[in-house]
Amino acid sequence: MGIWGTLIVFFVGMWVCQLIFTLKQMKHFRLTMNEMRKQASGFLGVGVQKTRFSVGAVSMVTTDTDGIITQCKSMKGVTVFARLQPTPEKIGKHIDACFVITPTKPEDKALNMAIENIRSEQLRKQQIKQIDENPELLTDSIETDSIETTDKPSIVFNSSC
Repeated sequence: MGIWGTLIVFFVGMWVCQLIFTLKQMKHFRLTMNEMRKQASGFLGVGVQKTRFSVGAVSMVTTDTDGIITQCKSMKGVTVFARLQPTPEKIGKHIDACFVITPTKPEDKALNMAIENIRSEQLRKQQIKQIDENPELLTDSIETDSIETTDKPSIVFNSSC
């Protein structure tokens, strides 16, 4: 086997190693998310900030129903060796106090995404609660005379993904 054969075997071996370590990282991420999801009440938000050739970051935040952070873990790095680490300085603070207005670091952007996910879930739960308490809100807002039907389905794209 010549130099080219050795190089091909080397690169295939490196690719297999990367695949194995990526699967381990995904398993660790999934287990951590499931562990944080077991909280009795509150919200879980996950934020991911990644670019192709620079440092990426992931943040997982759980809050109680009032928006106080009960658990916070973050991961930052370029390689598959990065793992979610606890972020104790955020625990006990309200999510509004942890929101970074002009984020420049990847970990701040990921944390903001997680907080935005929690806020949207809080809003959704609040709307459901209001409709459950007052079902007339739902029926009063629908006017059958103003409904137009079309054959085309409406498609919504989320450009932030």
